[in-house]
Amino acid sequence: MKLFSNYYHDGKIKHNNDGFYYYEDKDNYLFSKGIYKTKIKEKDLPEYFVKLWLYPRYEYISLKNIKDIHYRPNFFTNHWRKDDLLYISFDKELIIKENNYVDSYDVLIYGPEIDHFISELEKYGFDMKKLSEIRKLMEKKNKWFKYWQDHNWDGNYSFTSKEIWDEILSNY
Repeated sequence: MKLFSNYYHDGKIKHNNDGFYYYEDKDNYLFSKGIYKTKIKEKDLPEYFVKLWLYPRYEYISLKNIKDIHYRPNFFTNHWRKDDLLYISFDKELIIKENNYVDSYDVLIYGPEIDHFISELEKYGFDMKKLSEIRKLMEKKNKWFKYWQDHNWDGNYSFTSKEIWDEILSNY
């Protein structure tokens, strides 16, 4: 039986003096943890891997060994999921710090791929109580975004007052 890493990238980001550039293997081999070149290709991965587009590369994340996840919606921009974050840990419980920040995580998913990944976790049978909590937060974010769109506000706004949240949650 072949042993697999918990996540792979289809390329490697290399840093140089001008910032960074993206390196893809010409033979389409994947990089374990985004660092170590392997002899594994996408077609070799078991069915419990999910393929996600996380700019500037595809990532393949295992549904099998997840120990903990944490969703952090962003209510401070005018984008639907762009700045939302889903933290994943494969070996320990996540430690949530002040302002909902997480330090020690293995994988970070952002943008609309969060919805795709959560749906795959539900199919795979991950902790349904935890997923239910995340779905509630996602629904709250959906209501916030709908309110923002309906009011045609420009720029970045934060709906933090109790009155606005009461209106959002009761009418949307």
